[in-house]
Amino acid sequence: MRSSLQPVSLDYRIIARIPTLIGRGKDAERTADDGTAIGARGTATRTGTGPTAGSYQILALAGAMTARRQSQIWIGSIVVDCRDLPRMIAFWQGALHYVPRDPPEPDGVVLKDPTGRGPNLSLNLTSEGPLDDYRIHLDLYSSNPEDEVVRLLRLGATLKKPAEKGHDFVTLADPDGNLFDVIDKKGWAFGQHA
Repeated sequence: MRSSLQPVSLDYRIIARIPTLIGRGKDAERTADDGTAIGARGTATRTGTGPTAGSYQILALAGAMTARRQSQIWIGSIVVDCRDLPRMIAFWQGALHYVPRDPPEPDGVVLKDPTGRGPNLSLNLTSEGPLDDYRIHLDLYSSNPEDEVVRLLRLGATLKKPAEKGHDFVTLADPDGNLFDVIDKKGWAFGQHA
């Protein structure tokens, strides 16, 4: 029987059926179970008989196209609700050395890291007080946690849980009562070991 090369159409729903074919090497050519030749540069051709090409059609091009089409997601802002907006702005600007991204609005402000390394911190005015059962809180890493805790207390934080033996953190509350931890990261420089 004569084997002819015929282009096949791509079905992106098939990606999950052949995950081992994606990402094996830029220029490698592989053959699917049905005889479809799969090349990383966008070639998918049928080279034999067997199940229809629709059964296993996909190639590195599909993986590359999927990667190009895949949206990116990241933490753009951490939101803290508060009752005393001016006091919270002053506290968090002093605590993190952040600056307003835009002029504050009557109901909130977004503070940004002037170096562009950290996520934004959004302060939103609300009439609710802090929740009793916290499920999310900030962890502030510090290479000098003792001095940072003292500085944060001077800015208006309240000590909620002092450092305990075997633990690497102190729990504080901001002026509005929202909990956060200062984590001991001695020997670290912005997010990683120095």
